[in-house]
Amino acid sequence: MPEFRRGAEEAEAAHEAAKGAGRAQFLTIADKETVIFRLLTEIDRWIDCEVHMGVPTKKAPEGFKGQWPQAMSAVCQNDVMFRTMQDGDGPGRPTGPYEPGYGDCYIHEHMADVMGKFGRPVSKTSPTVWALCVVREAVRNPETKKITGFQDKMEEWTDDKGVKHRIPVVRILSQRFGNFFGAIKQNDYEITGLTPTPDHEPGTPSWKLYDQTLELTGFSLEKTIVEQSSPEYYARFFDPTKTAPDPSAAAGGNGKVAPTEDTAAPAEELPEDELAAFKDRIDKSMGDLGGSG
Repeated sequence: MPEFRRGAEEAEAAHEAAKGAGRAQFLTIADKETVIFRLLTEIDRWIDCEVHMGVPTKKAPEGFKGQWPQAMSAVCQNDVMFRTMQDGDGPGRPTGPYEPGYGDCYIHEHMADVMGKFGRPVSKTSPTVWALCVVREAVRNPETKKITGFQDKMEEWTDDKGVKHRIPVVRILSQRFGNFFGAIKQNDYEITGLTPTPDHEPGTPSWKLYDQTLELTGFSLEKTIVEQSSPEYYARFFDPTKTAPDPSAAAGGNGKVAPTEDTAAPAEELPEDELAAFKDRIDKSMGDLGGSG
């Protein structure tokens, strides 16, 4: 098993080191879009690893039905987490030989001259932090239409037996530390921060729904990272000299857990002034109660 690097401090260290160096679905955030979410992964359980972004894919396998992706991201097979632990190695910092199938990253070796979307070689990796979140939506007063709070968005999920379940919209956050997670840790992210729900955190009764959702679906950061770094994943999408064991598998998933498209309702557009007004009301009410906001 990979020796995952966890925690905000590890993620921040990876971000700093990169300076100057030239099956849940993923949460996508469009330019200027407002997205509200609650982090499910505690700060000391964030995982950081090196990721190749926007790598052009090879031709679709013969007989593949559906829309083949033009580009995919991939966890680098040369990441240190795929080394084996040796005596004296610190947590998340193995120095031994690579596990079988790792240490000879195809993208590093064969795509150094391939340029990505932003004029950067796809062989260069980005230190990326991973966490799970649940997407939220505004609750409005039916008469005034003003925002009165937020609730979890829900979606329908079908298990491998065909049974349908109504579950919170759980997504994977996979972002660079410097322009996303660093802001969360330092509380200066430009998206408005909302007051935490009292007594709603891991280990409390109200949090059980999230735990039950993850148990039911099998959504896992570790599983996704392993899948997106596996020899099978590289053979399916990048290495033309190899054939994937399952060429009919859906791009980016195992065909059983993750749906091929977002089944959640579209996010409501929330004007910044309306969000700011709501936060101001919450802050004032917390001040009246002697809270810190």
